[in-house]
Amino acid sequence: CLTRNALLDNGEWYARESVRLCLHPLAHWLAWNFYRLLYEPLPETQGRALPLEWLMAHDMAYVGDGFLWPPLRIHSDGARVTLNLYRTQVPNPDPVRYTNTASVILPIRVVENQILRFLKTCDTRLMDLGIKDSPFQAVYRELDFEPWLVTLDKGKKKKLRPMVNRPLSRRRVEPEDHLLTAMLNNIVVQRSE
Repeated sequence: CLTRNALLDNGEWYARESVRLCLHPLAHWLAWNFYRLLYEPLPETQGRALPLEWLMAHDMAYVGDGFLWPPLRIHSDGARVTLNLYRTQVPNPDPVRYTNTASVILPIRVVENQILRFLKTCDTRLMDLGIKDSPFQAVYRELDFEPWLVTLDKGKKKKLRPMVNRPLSRRRVEPEDHLLTAMLNNIVVQRSE
């Protein structure tokens, strides 16, 4: 469980599997960094710290918006996506501490399908509330018009299938799909009034 955590309440720690977070900033972060999450590898650092610009696009802690996000780092090797939980070395004074440190490696197609399904769900919920021009929706709409070209390591270009325009109901569901779906379902949506 990527969201396993301990919550401090009245001086005692309680173990939980889910966490209360806001859907909108996560959707905005996933849409904004969609291509980078799916196709950008972990950089060679040769002992140095990872660049802040790379971390902001790949480290879920940078979703921010006043919430304590899981310490989840997402990167790709072009065929698979690694969801890597980590612990910081700095003592954590926060009332929520994420306790799992496992990594999950999934086929890139599975992660792509699940992120797009999640983004479509977010857009649908906002549209149902009469919201049509949130920051997330502006970025999400741009995904529909991307040329779907990615520059690969050797300078070659490869045309990707335009999955955003494919109906979700026609996509095959593979057993691996349930791993990422389970992670996203453990994040409980907190609606702001």
